[in-house]
Amino acid sequence: FYVGAKLVLLPISPKPFPWFDAIKKHGGTFTASPDFGYRFATKFSGDAEKYDISSLRKGLIAAEAVREKTIRDFESKFGLSGVIKPGYGLAEVSVAATCWSLDEPELKIDHNGHVALGKPLKGMDIKIDEGREILIKSPSATQGYYRNPEATASLREGEYVRTGDLGYLDEEGYLYMIGRKKDLIIKGGRNSSPREIEEIVDEIEGVRLSAVVGIEGKRLEGEQIVVMVEAKFHTDEEKVQELKNLIKSKVSSTTGHLADKVFVVPARTIPRTYNGKIQYRLIREMISEGKI
Repeated sequence: FYVGAKLVLLPISPKPFPWFDAIKKHGGTFTASPDFGYRFATKFSGDAEKYDISSLRKGLIAAEAVREKTIRDFESKFGLSGVIKPGYGLAEVSVAATCWSLDEPELKIDHNGHVALGKPLKGMDIKIDEGREILIKSPSATQGYYRNPEATASLREGEYVRTGDLGYLDEEGYLYMIGRKKDLIIKGGRNSSPREIEEIVDEIEGVRLSAVVGIEGKRLEGEQIVVMVEAKFHTDEEKVQELKNLIKSKVSSTTGHLADKVFVVPARTIPRTYNGKIQYRLIREMISEGKI
């Protein structure tokens, strides 16, 4: 509205076909999607020559943990370079908090594979507390949750909004997100984010989508690592067992942790928000209530 740009709205869907067709039809220069959307578009779009999205100048990737591999694979497949730019935000600060501008340099990746999400936008004051939680002060920040004083009290830290995300700022002021505070898996004295295990599992042939959660167990080493994967052959017992064994082997050899349980489920079983973010809380509930 502010710049008088043309805006094309599409129904929420991970399918690349209407998304890419709209970019070509309207000469789209900017688009946005969670990591999951770019990942699915790369994995399930088939022949890249069917699509022309060369008009894009910037593709925002945000709303969930950003994977370097997602960006590299998407740009490589569709003939783009330096177009997919990470960002960070949340509804409680009226969405955008950090972003990369068009003229900023190549992506920054730390030694743990976390992707820099850009620098704070004008008016955004970001700091990291002692527990590594990201706090934000901004004139666009909410004053609280509607008729929910308890949630509002836990949201604020003085003038700052608690994001519930863990991260850090580097020496140049770029923000890195490590993971959601409540989604970290604590096992054997080590914190693991679902993302680092999901990246391993998603590359295994036959896996459509994966989600990893920590479930409190009775063992001394802490939470159990539970992996849920969507696969077409979920009813084939032999293939399912082969996949479970492969997942456990890959996770163990790469992270040093054993995946305690693996569930192989039909497509669209893993609960996600309307824009594709995995709902880890619901997965934990499904498992603890025996619904899988």
